[in-house]
Amino acid sequence: MKLWFGRFATACKRAVDDASRFEERGRGIEASWRERLGRVRGRLAADLLLRALHGAAPGAVNSAAEMIFRNFIQTNEATLRLVGAGILKQVTLGRRNLVLEAPDIIAAFTDLECHLASPRRRYPYE
Repeated sequence: MKLWFGRFATACKRAVDDASRFEERGRGIEASWRERLGRVRGRLAADLLLRALHGAAPGAVNSAAEMIFRNFIQTNEATLRLVGAGILKQVTLGRRNLVLEAPDIIAAFTDLECHLASPRRRYPYE
C-alpha cells in the first residue's frame, strides 16, 4: 500500500508540474501574439480571444463568439484581425465550413503530448 501511495503522489506532482509548464508556455504564446498584434484595447473581442485561445479547440466564428460572450460581428472582426496577424489560420472542414485554429497552440499541445509519451519526459523543444 505504501508503494502505491508513493507512486500516486509522484504521478500527481508530475501532472501538476506538466500543467504548470504548459500554462506558462501558453502565457508566453499569448504575450508573443500581443506583440505581433500591437495595441489591443481591454475587454474587446480581440483581447478576449487572445486570452481564451490557448484553452480552446479549433472552431468557427460562432463558437468563438459564444466562448467570449460577444456577438458574431464583433467576433468576426476580431478573428479577421487575428488572421491578418498570423495568430489564427482559417482551414476548411468539409466543403463549406471554415474553421479557425491557432497553430502555435496546436504545436504546444503536440509538444506536450510528445513529452507525456516520452520515456525520458523531455519536451521536444528543449
